[in-house]
Amino acid sequence: MDKPKAVTDLSRRSTSQEITSILTKPELSESDERALQDFIAKPFIPEQPATTDELLFLLRQISVATAKRDDVLVDGKLKVAVYIEQLASYPLAALEFMKREIIKHSKWMPLPSECLEVLERYRPEQAGLRLSVESKLTSAKQAKLSNAMRRLKLGEMSADEFASLPKRWQQIADTQGHARFVDGEYVLRKP
Repeated sequence: MDKPKAVTDLSRRSTSQEITSILTKPELSESDERALQDFIAKPFIPEQPATTDELLFLLRQISVATAKRDDVLVDGKLKVAVYIEQLASYPLAALEFMKREIIKHSKWMPLPSECLEVLERYRPEQAGLRLSVESKLTSAKQAKLSNAMRRLKLGEMSADEFASLPKRWQQIADTQGHARFVDGEYVLRKP
């Protein structure tokens, strides 16, 4: 049996809230880093388009909150059909964004083209969150690399620790003079 939509959205929101909370931390623990990596590993599932009923409901809300244009000479059913044709492919969250923006900034019922202009400004929460997570993971990896190079420079890293570093980091250590390439592998330079 499928979860009701509200429950699915709530579970996605709690995950997003947890991820957002992790992103605010100045440093990541191993479990935080794993949580972010797990989040990135999940496929990005684009939202499904809103149903016709959902779209019609939103259009009614906009219509109630805005004035009708005097220059409209088109039959109501035909006009609604044009809105549906132009907006049917958008997810409910995007259409909700459109509704809020139009009600906040417009006095008149917008034309379908004006609705599309508003929708161009919509950015899905998950897409932005994924970019933030990728950026945080990159920063954390860079901090670990910098720390490893600092420890190598100060002579605080054992040969076993060095051997466990990623090969790319060992190459970087070689270019910075902390290691050398001998017999097909990188080894620490002796102080």
